[in-house]
Parts: sequence; C-alpha cells; structure tokens
Amino acid sequence: MNLKLKDIGNNPFRDLKANPLIEEKIQELMASIKLTGYWQNVVVTKYSGKYVLAYGHHRLEAAKRCGITEADFIVMDLDDTKLIQVMDNENRETYGSSPASLIESVKAVVNALAEGVIGPFPIDFKTNTQHLRYAPSYVPAKDILAGNCEHAYTATALARFLGRTSGARACPHIEAALNFLHLKELGAVNNSVLEKEGRPISASKLYEITSDLKQRTEKIQERRGKTQAELAELREKQLVAQKKAKEDEQKAEVERKALVKKLADAQCAENERKADALKAELKAKDERAKEKEALNKLRMAELDAQLKAKKQWEKEQRVQDDYAPIRRDVETMMTKLETIVSEKNPFREQVKALAYNKKLLVTDRLRLRKAVMAVSNWYADWVVPQFSPELKAMQKQAVVKLKEKQLRTERSGA
Repeated sequence: MNLKLKDIGNNPFRDLKANPLIEEKIQELMASIKLTGYWQNVVVTKYSGKYVLAYGHHRLEAAKRCGITEADFIVMDLDDTKLIQVMDNENRETYGSSPASLIESVKAVVNALAEGVIGPFPIDFKTNTQHLRYAPSYVPAKDILAGNCEHAYTATALARFLGRTSGARACPHIEAALNFLHLKELGAVNNSVLEKEGRPISASKLYEITSDLKQRTEKIQERRGKTQAELAELREKQLVAQKKAKEDEQKAEVERKALVKKLADAQCAENERKADALKAELKAKDERAKEKEALNKLRMAELDAQLKAKKQWEKEQRVQDDYAPIRRDVETMMTKLETIVSEKNPFREQVKALAYNKKLLVTDRLRLRKAVMAVSNWYADWVVPQFSPELKAMQKQAVVKLKEKQLRTERSGA
C-alpha cells in the first residue's frame, strides 16, 4: 500500500526516549539507500485508526532523511501481542545485548498486562508464590493478591511471551531487566548504571550488578521495616504509659477530694478521732500518689531512652548502608593485592622458571630486573601514597602553593 512517510507513527510500544535509535545504524542505511535506492523491509499495521510501524524504525528514519516522502509498505493485521513480540525481535537484531532495549520490551509487556490489552498469563499459583509480581509494579509480591490474578506475572511468563526462554527457565537477561526495574521503582538505581564510559554494558553485566544490589537493598529494607515496627511498638507503649499516668492522676485527685470532704465533715462534727484518721489516710494517699507518679515518670523516661537509642542505632545503620559500596570496592582491591603476593600466584612459578633458566642472557636478566624494579617503585611511589591519610591535605596544599606562585608571577609582571 502506498503511504506517506509522515503519516506513519512509531510502534506504540516503542520507548524511543529510553531506548533511542542508533545514529550509526541510520547513517549506514542512508548510505545504502543513496547507493542502491533500496530501503524496504518495513511493516506497518492499522492501530487506533492510524498506520504505525511494526518494525523498521531505523529504515523509516533513514528514508525520511534521504528525502523520500511516500512509498509502498507491507501492511499486516497485527494485534498488541504481535506488535510487542515483533518489536522485541527487532530490538534483539538491532541492539544485541543492550540492556536498554531488553528493558523496553519487558516494560511494554508489563504495561500491556496492566492495561488488559494482553494476557492474563497462565500461572500456577501453587508453585509460583515466591516469584510473583503484579503489573504495573515490578516489585515481587509476598502474597497472592486475590482479585489481581489477571495482572500476575513471573520472569518465566515474560520470557515465554517474548520467546526468550533458556530451557524451562527464563533467560537471565529477563531477570536482569526485572531486577533493574524493581530497583528503579524503589529509587535504589537509575539509568546511569546501564552505561560504562559512555557505552552500554551487556545484559549479563546488568544481571551481575542488579543481583548484588537487589540482595543488599532487600536486606536494608527488611532491617528498616523491622526498625519501624520496633519504633511503632515503643511509641504505642509511650501512649499507653501516658494514658495510664493520666488516669492514675485523675483517680488520685478524685479520691483526694473525697477524703478532703470527709475530713471537712468530720471537723465540722468535731469528731477529732475520725478527723485524725482521715488526715492519716489523706497523707498516706498523697504519698502513694507521689510514688505512683514517680514510677510513671521513670517508665516514661525509660521508654524515651529506648526510643532515642533505637533512632540512633538506625541512623548509624544508614551510615553503614551508604558506605557499603565503598567497602565492597575495598574488599575487591584487597583480594587483588593479596593475590599478587600470595604463594599461590601462578606468576611466581613463571618468574622462577625464567630466573632459573641457565640459558637466559645477562642482558635480558638485567632488563627484567629493571622492569621489576620499575613496577616496585610504581607501587611504592604512586599506589601507596594514594591511600595515605595525608594525601588530600598535601594535594590541597600543593594547589594553594601553585595559586600563590601564579599570583606572585602576575604581580611581578605588572
């Protein structure tokens, strides 16, 4: 069917902002179009009354840039399921193992499931209770949510839908995408983790990163949830103690007023014996009330101290949470350094084999010795100072001296 290129929309499930077109790919296609004039293999379908791409986004963009305004297109009748599956197939071919394209596909399936345009997935709720999620959320559910089963999904269900299974299990790349979206929903990660040095990381690397981060995040959440429950319990005890203290005060006041009235009545009747007994009872009642008030205050003070201690403990734990990634990097570097000096380092045997070789020329022996000394000096002169507590102070002092020198030079020149 002959259609104008400007009238054709993108696949409704494509997220070109999160997973943009590859400029190098567009440039290659433009060169091919200019050379051969061929740019077909673009499929469209009717969606909500308009023509949209099923696949061929890079080709369509290249054709537009080459000045092509209309052409014949392959028109197919595709439903939402097919549009998502076709998009994922195109992403696999074009983007390879780029995690952004895989995340785009997973998001498309979950959003479509939430909106009811696909699914529900056939899930055995007896065997999948530990792996369930409910669209549109990516956070694993702890319980089966009655009434929401049509929105339930698992990594395996998504993998089967997209044709990304590894035997009977979901491809680890699907797990990586879900881990990322789960952590992003919790605010524990952002899109910067998808790149390193300006280039996309592999889906395998994303799985490694998110698995570790997910485990740490879940531990932190579990601990913080427990802390909040303990704080809530302490606050509840405070309220109970406050209520009891108030009731005790009111009761004591009522009893005191009654005794005062009896005392007044006894005095009016000039009953000294009864008046003396009431005075003693009133005094004893006042003393008991004071003792109870003191005990209530002591209990309140203890609860205040417990609450303060629990808050301080949680504050210290959060400091440790923030430092955890740095601690992990330290342990990684320590392992590398310990491996270098370890008796089990295979490099030791390589050194021995070459050093004890009687045929090794003196000139090469001296060259090797010089190279080893250079490495040793590098560790001593550069690596060691990097971890010196005084390093930052020395660097700051050097910057100050350099600025002072520049200022003196400018003044002398003026």
